[in-house]
Amino acid sequence: MGIYSLTLLIIGIFIILLSYSKSKYQGLKRHIVYFFIMMVFLVLFFSIHHYFERTCKIVIAENLQQISALIVSWGKFAPLMSIFLMMLQAIIAPLPAFMITVTNGVLFGPFWGVLISWVGGMCGAILSFALSRWFFNSLFLNKIKDVKLLQYASKISGNYGFRIIFLTRLMPYVSFDFISYAAGLSEIRFSSFFIATGIGMLPATIIYTIFGHEMSVLKAYSKISFLVVLSIVIILFLVFLINKKFKKS
Repeated sequence: MGIYSLTLLIIGIFIILLSYSKSKYQGLKRHIVYFFIMMVFLVLFFSIHHYFERTCKIVIAENLQQISALIVSWGKFAPLMSIFLMMLQAIIAPLPAFMITVTNGVLFGPFWGVLISWVGGMCGAILSFALSRWFFNSLFLNKIKDVKLLQYASKISGNYGFRIIFLTRLMPYVSFDFISYAAGLSEIRFSSFFIATGIGMLPATIIYTIFGHEMSVLKAYSKISFLVVLSIVIILFLVFLINKKFKKS
């Protein structure tokens, strides 16, 4: 068993046990339900852990050919595999999803590539946010709620969370997954996180997907340049609108 499979096993058991400890079920019914859940998880895990380990290694290696072959191997379900890989890299290997987005451009073309990449990125961000918020509230909130520095940071994130999330999504060198996990620890509302992430990640998603498509068909790079300029204009316009909104508030 590899390190990634072992990580999945530990995380899965931990989540089930944590859910068990907070369950509203009482008595024998509670034990039976969670015993059944644990057994199902273990059966599924030992059925797929070898494939899961290989998939994780491919994602972390960020090899365009290997990622392409893995996605294509799923046939008509290839888009779902791409979305799964985006979620996987956010949870198991918090690394930039650049190569998966580029691969989507190669395999699915500009329009569908952007759509699949955007949906996959959103699913990964939401999952990271939800896990972070759930674990934080379950394990650490009561222990650190009296720390003044953390109270202040939480207040800032609650008041300016949308602006912070949106601006960091526009920065290509800021870890996408780190921001999602950090947002889960803050007081930002999920709706604000969702909208800021959805808008903020769109320019980079378009650029990377179009780059992958252009690279695959060897077209002139003038189109890429045009899209880069257009995306920069869109980013600046959105930043202007958001700054104007917060100045009024």
